[in-house]
Amino acid sequence: MAMRMRRSCSWPGLCACRGFVFAQLWAVSAASWWLLPLWTPLFDRSDSPLLCTAAPGLSPGQRSLCRRHSNHAEEVANGVQLALDECRHQLQAWRWNCTTPGAEDTLGPVAQSGSREAAFVSALIAAGVVHAVARACRQGALPGSCDCVDAAAASLPRGAQPGCGDDVKYGYRFARKFVDESEHDRRRHGGGGESRLELVQMNLHNNKAGRLAVYNLAYTQCKCHGLTGACTLKICWPQLADFRKVGNFLKEKYDASSAVRLVTHNWIARSGGGGGGGAGAVTGGRESGKAARWPRLHLEPVDEAFVAPTPSELVHVHGSPDYCERDDARGVPGTVGRRCDLRSNGTGDCSIMCCGRGYNTVRVTVEKRCRCKFRWCCSVKCERCPQTVDQLSCK
Repeated sequence: MAMRMRRSCSWPGLCACRGFVFAQLWAVSAASWWLLPLWTPLFDRSDSPLLCTAAPGLSPGQRSLCRRHSNHAEEVANGVQLALDECRHQLQAWRWNCTTPGAEDTLGPVAQSGSREAAFVSALIAAGVVHAVARACRQGALPGSCDCVDAAAASLPRGAQPGCGDDVKYGYRFARKFVDESEHDRRRHGGGGESRLELVQMNLHNNKAGRLAVYNLAYTQCKCHGLTGACTLKICWPQLADFRKVGNFLKEKYDASSAVRLVTHNWIARSGGGGGGGAGAVTGGRESGKAARWPRLHLEPVDEAFVAPTPSELVHVHGSPDYCERDDARGVPGTVGRRCDLRSNGTGDCSIMCCGRGYNTVRVTVEKRCRCKFRWCCSVKCERCPQTVDQLSCK
């Protein structure tokens, strides 16, 4: 992340001291709105409306939402950064470790590849925005939009009093509007035919899976108050789960991501005529008895032996590359130079990480804790001892 910089000049005349920085950011403006974490350090919180105007990658609908809720922009950026950091943690021992060549703060083409990695990132980004906005509500950072909320009466233990906590419902609703709006605009204004629609439907599905992960993992936290440990008064409030727990949950969904394809059905419904209406009935002034026909997009498993994925599961429409060799066009950094471990039983093992190319060994001296002693009471005192170890990296 760039360091936070204070504005010392007015818009639109960008000051010379920041001209180079803005030029560099505009050079990568073809990337998505996930670049917001790069832009927010250039603006004070009071300048959020300018951020909504200047930041590249926002779709028309997102830009409009950003202007109406300009104080949310920094929280959205915080959510994106939270998600990117978690992505790198979860995939640190995988061939693709949530980075792209020469652009460590964005994910480039991989995010729009339709692969299971794209599914994972989309879900994490949506989850990050829910988490950041819900926490900002509790902290009073979004006045006029939300605040901390009391625990629901149904979730309170017997005798407990409601306390004010994270507004998970508002975070969910805002993330649905803002994050999904990019896909809705892509469908409305973009070309690309069915392949684009397939990616849009995939992203919308995975966005929802990410939001649900945060929503469903939230819980009611309680704390007792009283003398000498007595629980004279118990206060409970809505609490977001730690985002690491959300990341762990979505990583399991990534491992089990379902391959799907886009299917278009012609959905027919009739208005009037004694048909009984129902969920598919058409209203709004159509002539009685007339049939309405429109396409209904639906994702179905490629393998018909599998059941349709639930809203909480991740889906992908394209297979993943092996991520072994660098491919700038596809946003793949490759694994040359990546650290590996001969003792690993997982994807970090040298035979897997290095794709059969072998590895280099370098002997280095590092300092490690040693001769640790317990001291009463209650600490552990350790010395720092030099130790020679082998570091392995892929050829």
